Amino acid sequence: MKKLIFIIFISLSINAFSQLAVTDPTANVTLKSQLVTATQQLSQLERNYQIIKEGHEKYQKVNSLVSTVSNIEEIIRLQREGIRNISLVMRHTNLKGNSKVRLVQILKRLSHAIITKTENISKIVKTGFFSMNDKERIDMFQKERNAIYTLVVKTRGYANPYKNR
Repeated sequence: MKKLIFIIFISLSINAFSQLAVTDPTANVTLKSQLVTATQQLSQLERNYQIIKEGHEKYQKVNSLVSTVSNIEEIIRLQREGIRNISLVMRHTNLKGNSKVRLVQILKRLSHAIITKTENISKIVKTGFFSMNDKERIDMFQKERNAIYTLVVKTRGYANPYKNR
């Protein structure tokens, strides 16, 4: 776009320069008027370009934000499922003694890991987190999401025997 503006400006300048040799005063006045008009149009075109460019950047940010929101919804769903699975196991397990202690410790670690990963995601989606660019933020978000998914799958494994009760 800047090249186009530059080419138009150069064309107008060359055209104006080649016509400056005209001795007709009316033609000179008309030419000056045309140059003023062309300069004003060029200024307006540059302003329009900036507005369009800013609008495009805002659109990209909003588009990125919308996809982040849907990803956050998935994280909420996964975290909710993990909590349900852990609660289901705790309500229905009939283990006693050391077996129950080990199971509770495992579920506690899984729960803590899910919470930690979710907190990390909350930090990632905040603007300016470690001055990351969008790609870095998305990559880190995806890594944390995959970790949460893996943890929830583990809770499913513990909860599956109790789901049909």
